[in-house]
Amino acid sequence: QKAKRELSHLEEEQRLIQLIKNAIVSRDLNSLNELITTGEKMKIKDKSLSEAIELKAVLLKEIEVEQLLESVLNSKDAAALQKALDAAKKVNLLDTQAAKDVVASLEYLEQESATIHNLDAAIKAKDADKVRTHLTKMAELGRTDHSSVKTGEDFLKEQAKASKQAAEEKANIEADLYRAIESQDLGLLKELKPLIIKHGITGEVVENANKLIGSLQALEQVISEMTAKMSTIQIKASSHDGITKDDLNDLSTLLEKVKASGFSKDDEEFKSAKDFQVRMRAQIEAQEQIKLALRSKDESKLKGAMAAIQELGLATGDAKAVMAEMRILEENQAAASREAAKVETAKLRQVLKASTPELRSDEQYKISQLEENDDVSKLFQFALSNDKYDMGKFYRIREDADFVEFIEESKRIEAAKHKLFHQNSVIPKSLLRLQEEENETAKQLNSAILQYCGDLSHPYPSAQAQFLFLTGLEQPNLVDEVFLQLCKHVNGNPKPYSKHRGFIMMCIATRTFPPSTELAPYLLNFLINKKVNVGMIGNYAALCLNQLNGRIQIGPSSLIPDIDFIDSYNTRPPILVTFKRPGLSDVEVAISPDENIGNVIQDTLAPIGNIDETEENVWGVYVIDGPQKPDANDLKRRLINFYRKYNPEKLKYVDSYVKIWADNTEALFGTLEKKYGPEPTPEELDALEVREGAKNNLLGRLKMSVIKVHEVTKRLRMGGEAVRPPTAKTPWPLPYWVFLGDVYAAMARQKRQPILSFKRKLYAEGENIFSKENLPQLKAEVASGEINVTNEADIGLLTAITMTQANGGKFPSTSKERTRVGAVSMIPHIWKEKWNLKRPDQNIEVVEQAAQGLKGDLDKIYVDVLKGLPTTGMSFFYFNKSNYTTNEKEYWACGVDRKGLHIFDADRNGILETYGFREIKEFGAADSFFWIEVVRANKNKNILNPGQKVYLKTFQAWDMMALVYDYTHLLAGAT
Repeated sequence: QKAKRELSHLEEEQRLIQLIKNAIVSRDLNSLNELITTGEKMKIKDKSLSEAIELKAVLLKEIEVEQLLESVLNSKDAAALQKALDAAKKVNLLDTQAAKDVVASLEYLEQESATIHNLDAAIKAKDADKVRTHLTKMAELGRTDHSSVKTGEDFLKEQAKASKQAAEEKANIEADLYRAIESQDLGLLKELKPLIIKHGITGEVVENANKLIGSLQALEQVISEMTAKMSTIQIKASSHDGITKDDLNDLSTLLEKVKASGFSKDDEEFKSAKDFQVRMRAQIEAQEQIKLALRSKDESKLKGAMAAIQELGLATGDAKAVMAEMRILEENQAAASREAAKVETAKLRQVLKASTPELRSDEQYKISQLEENDDVSKLFQFALSNDKYDMGKFYRIREDADFVEFIEESKRIEAAKHKLFHQNSVIPKSLLRLQEEENETAKQLNSAILQYCGDLSHPYPSAQAQFLFLTGLEQPNLVDEVFLQLCKHVNGNPKPYSKHRGFIMMCIATRTFPPSTELAPYLLNFLINKKVNVGMIGNYAALCLNQLNGRIQIGPSSLIPDIDFIDSYNTRPPILVTFKRPGLSDVEVAISPDENIGNVIQDTLAPIGNIDETEENVWGVYVIDGPQKPDANDLKRRLINFYRKYNPEKLKYVDSYVKIWADNTEALFGTLEKKYGPEPTPEELDALEVREGAKNNLLGRLKMSVIKVHEVTKRLRMGGEAVRPPTAKTPWPLPYWVFLGDVYAAMARQKRQPILSFKRKLYAEGENIFSKENLPQLKAEVASGEINVTNEADIGLLTAITMTQANGGKFPSTSKERTRVGAVSMIPHIWKEKWNLKRPDQNIEVVEQAAQGLKGDLDKIYVDVLKGLPTTGMSFFYFNKSNYTTNEKEYWACGVDRKGLHIFDADRNGILETYGFREIKEFGAADSFFWIEVVRANKNKNILNPGQKVYLKTFQAWDMMALVYDYTHLLAGAT
């Protein structure tokens, strides 16, 4: 039994020893604690127990060191970090994650310290390149808040600004010097002289400038005397008594002196002084006319004097007296003719009642056929004066005290200030001095404006607008009140919707009736000043001016704007469109919201171009996006787009990079492009948006049968990741059913304005595309890039011919000639970039060399080159090369002409595939793709699709379908 107990004890001891050994191997501290306690109780003498005790001490030390590492991890104290690492080294813990993190923190602090030191040294040494490098490093370290970073950024800004300014100043000085010599601008030459010395500019041009300064300085004193005299006369001309003939004697003497000093009668200073002299003589004559009118009190003489006052903008005492007499006279006449006005209103109502909607087209045609009228042109020239015809100076407007008579006294001053500015409430009195009955009507008109524009509520706002236009047609004496109230409503209006609606009313009003002869220059001046606004407001003002040009000549309309017509202005905006016409002058066309392209061609463009009705279908309107308004955050936007493509991790540093590189943008992108690659294209950005979560647009499915939807989905992989179609690179034709107001509104939201042209769209089979009549269009299409010229010698020759013909048969060899003929506008954009053209007068060596060998029939030479170009006579549309492969960057082009559809690569160098119209069994479009069904013997020949169905992913799908439809019907002989 004793032996059994001893054996059992030994076996238990061996099991415990084995567990201790296992715990030692596994370094399990908890097991070691338990086993050591048990072993000591059992008084085990095996060495494994002592090893376990030693290991326990080591493990406890390691835990202590790990806790130390964790505690100092986020510390900015390099000494504490190093101490923790030393402790870890002693217990062999340098390979742990905590130790590695501490090492990284220590390295970060060392990098930061070294970078700050280097940055401070670079700032002190004024080394801009090193400062920029160290600032970039600080940004990557996330220490943009350090004071040295701010100092470095300020230093870079100053350095970049100084360097950039110096280079720009020198280039600008040299360019200004050439211009000053060519224009003999003494003032500019004198300004440039110290700058020439400062920047060390030398050479023949400086010598010529110095000689010219000497010859021109002799004239400066005479000009100075003449200018001073003109200023004195101008002050007296605006005084109460005006000027006399004696005041002009000294000016005549000075003019003769200037002429004798070498000034040509065509010199700007001389012409300006002569014009001033003529104007002052006219004022002297007008002053006599005004005195006679005041003495006689004769109505016709007062009206004649009033016309002279308005034309010359006189403000003498007698001129003001004539204005007062005219106000009294007109008020008396209005009171006396009240019954006659009622009879006239009744007659007008009968005329308006008998009118039909067809009259609108007849009026538009009549306006389109109007020739330039000298009186109207003169009126528009008068209106250009920003001072003379300011709306507030119109003599018929009520005095402030009269206008605010019925307003609470405490509010009168403010109300008087806003008499001609927008207000939300109905005006207390008419803006013009009217009879009591007309005054009440004027307040109703103002209420109608506010209700239509949304400032006041009304269930039928279009009916209120119609009331205003009907009143203007029936009561011509209230037309000026209508226009003044509309000007008041849009002037200083802070509410975009209300202002927009006010201009809509102005557009309909100027289309419906003209202002009086007296108000016309003031209204035109108001609209001219509004025309400079960007976006739709500027276009509205331009449209109103265009409509007034015709309406002033033919008088008020005989057609009342109906509710449907007014409502159409709520659907889309009316617009004034400038159509470019190859070989002809541009033409401005006022387009109402209910006119589509077909209407515009039929009613306006075709008649203006003397195009026969049977030929209208082969002409079309082409469009391309105009330039976008610059983005204030351009650098930040470019950086974000760049890093989205190449390195999204860098996006968090963009704001810092913007601060550092704000004054050296191109240098930054030069460095980035060397490291990563070119900036992303619009197509690549579109693809990025899709990859970053844009939803698939499957609207096209809703327009097709279920079977066709499944087929298209399979072809285009619609269930997968989609990319958006490419943007158009060249002008393309719009279908006849498109409303240009929609096109303008869509592009206005993108801060763009479309560029439109009216030209041949279709060529019949057998027709000579290269005829004399078509050649101006072909030349324009070369310049726009529609006809693609890839050979440098060819584009040089074509450009040389165009420039020579534009300059009257002589190649424009001087910068002045090149500027005058618009040489740069004759060159496609792609070649402008290749030739690095930056100035309108820049010489192009390739073109100049081509011009030296020009002789013979230039048109024939031009046509011979075009005949070898595959893109001649085509209209182009653009589609994704691989419809739904997101890593596919390329797009392809489809050219449509009388032979069919031709597939090109992005460069349009040559035709890759042709689908003749005889091979196309069926075609159609959806929102984002155009499709054709091809019937051909060799199905494998189709590069886009081995089968018979071809799908092109393009946002121009409907435009493309319309052109294919037009061509197939033309070639089939359909009318």
